[in-house]
Amino acid sequence: MVNLGHHVGMVLVGSIMASCSQHEFSGDSQKMQQKPIVENQETELGGVDSPTVTVSDSTVKVTVSVDGDDGSTVATPTPTSTCSDPFAAVTADPGETDKVITNPQPSCFNFVSAVCVGGGGGGQGTRDDDSGGGGGALVWFHNKPFVSSDIYKATAGRAGTPGNDGGASHFKVNDVAYIVAAGGKRGANSGGGAGGRFTITSTRETGVEYGGGNGGNGGKFRLNGGPISAGGGGGAGGYAGNGGNGANNVERGKGSAGLGGAGGGGGAGCEQAGKGGGVGLFGKGSDGAGGGFSGRCKSDERGKTGFHGSHFEGIAVYGGGASGQSERGVIPADPGKCRIVFSKDKWNWLSRTP
Repeated sequence: MVNLGHHVGMVLVGSIMASCSQHEFSGDSQKMQQKPIVENQETELGGVDSPTVTVSDSTVKVTVSVDGDDGSTVATPTPTSTCSDPFAAVTADPGETDKVITNPQPSCFNFVSAVCVGGGGGGQGTRDDDSGGGGGALVWFHNKPFVSSDIYKATAGRAGTPGNDGGASHFKVNDVAYIVAAGGKRGANSGGGAGGRFTITSTRETGVEYGGGNGGNGGKFRLNGGPISAGGGGGAGGYAGNGGNGANNVERGKGSAGLGGAGGGGGAGCEQAGKGGGVGLFGKGSDGAGGGFSGRCKSDERGKTGFHGSHFEGIAVYGGGASGQSERGVIPADPGKCRIVFSKDKWNWLSRTP
């Protein structure tokens, strides 16, 4: 038994087995002495001027309080969260609107970064062999200092169905849009759907970097010496360039490539056109090539979907525009999504990949 000054009460101190590598302890009292712990050891606590408690392997602090009228004193270790994780990622899924994004370790993570992709546009949706939808835009920022009093919200746009635009995705700070990735437009008689465009707050902060890419345009259906081919979908925007355009017809049946990690445009097709390539949300990767087509309408001839940009094995992609409707139907557009990262150290969407 350890005597801590004038005896005013007894307290049963159990085994304090958690080490400082797992928990940090805080309080206003003096540090505990390093001594081997004794299971269910009875320790006398004297005046609060010099509290001492035995613990295993580590010296920690305690919070000391006086309970009741009998003068007894209790030493209570108070755990706080550790800073062991380098980052935490949170997502807003398709259709979620103004989802509140919370820092899981506000005392540890110093920066907030985000990337958003708008939903791909739907095809024209009014006839067989029609125009493809535009790709959704991508926009990002990284290394905005985390402010505990700020309120962060994210919205992820839905995929455009035939005859409908894709939904916009955005990240807000205190209910003011900080970055916005517009969804792709639906296909139209006058041409394929326009790709979505990205926008960034006009109030840009020193030390915070911003970027993105617009979605590619959908391809227009068009007569080609008799046969009609549906237009390909536009590719999703990239981290440093625009999505590829969907092909218009069999004469130019291949979609164009995406740039800066963007998705490629879908190929035109007689039986079926290809949709636009989507984009991944884990940092800038390779460009997506355009989907091909042989240039001849024959039995079961189909345009190829554009290749995905910044795509990593087993990871979903977002923002590709829908193919135009054709004899074998439509290949649907991709939805939008936002990914938010809280990090202890600085983040970089242009170099950080899975």
